[in-house]
Amino acid sequence: RSFPDTTDRIRVFNDQLATWSMSDAQFRFAATHYAGCQKVTREAARRLRSHSPGFLVLHYRLGQALGLRGSDESCRPTGEPIRIIVGNDWVDEWPGDRAVQESWFFHYRGSRVYNCPDAHFIMELNDAGWRGYWSAQVLAQMRANENDGLFADSYSIPNYFGPENFRPHLPDVDASFEAQWARRQHAFTDYIQGRFQGRYKWIPNLGALINSRDPSDYSNVDGAMVENFAEWGDGNYFDPADWELQMNRTLALTRAGKIVIAQSYPNARNVSERLFV
Repeated sequence: RSFPDTTDRIRVFNDQLATWSMSDAQFRFAATHYAGCQKVTREAARRLRSHSPGFLVLHYRLGQALGLRGSDESCRPTGEPIRIIVGNDWVDEWPGDRAVQESWFFHYRGSRVYNCPDAHFIMELNDAGWRGYWSAQVLAQMRANENDGLFADSYSIPNYFGPENFRPHLPDVDASFEAQWARRQHAFTDYIQGRFQGRYKWIPNLGALINSRDPSDYSNVDGAMVENFAEWGDGNYFDPADWELQMNRTLALTRAGKIVIAQSYPNARNVSERLFV
C-alpha cells in the first residue's frame, strides 16, 4: 500500500479511530474517506480494508523512549500503564523491570532520564542492545498488526519538550547536547531503515519544527508528522517568523519526496481557522 498523492487535493489521515464503538456504516465511511489511520488492531484494519484495500495503518511507538505508566504530581509513576497494540491486543509497553537493561537507558548526570508528564524514559539510541531489542519488537508488532509503517512519536531533541519536564532536568540551551542528540537520531534512523529494508515506512513525529537552533538532519526519514501544523491550535496562531520557519522546513520535506502528515488542533466550530490550516 502506498501513500496517496496530494498535489491537487487534501487527503485526511485520522490519528485514531474509535473502532471499538463504530458501526458498519462508520467503518465504510472511514475506509472510503480517510487515507489511513494509526493505533488500530489487526481485526479493525482488516475490516477497514474490506471496504478499501489500500487503507493505510501505522503502528504507534515512542521513537526514542520507553513508556512506563502515568505519573502523579510528584513525578512518581503510579498511574495506568502506557499501552501499545500487538495483533488484536493492547499490551504494556514496559517489558518488566527484570527485562530492561541499564545500558538501554540514556543517562544524564548519572541517572536515567524520566519524562514526568508523558511517563516515559529517554533511551540511549546508540546502544546496540537497545537497538536490537526495540527494532525486533517493532518488526514483530508491525507484522502482527499488518501495518504499513511506524509512527515514531516524540522524535525531537529531548530538551525541546521542556527541560523542566524531565527528572533530572535537562539543559535549557546546550548546543553540544543538542548536536550530539541530532547525530544520535540520524544514526538511529539509518539503523532502523536497514532493519525495515524498504518494507515499512519510518515516519517520526518531528514536532512543530519552529526551533531555529535545531541542528537535526531528517534527510533519511521516509516521512514525518508535523505537529501543531500552521498554529498552536484553538485560535492560537504562530508568530509570523515561526510560521515561516515551519512552512520552509515542511516544504523542504515535501520537495525531497517525503511523506508529510500535518496535524493541527483547530477549534472545530471556527471555520476560518480550519480553512487557514
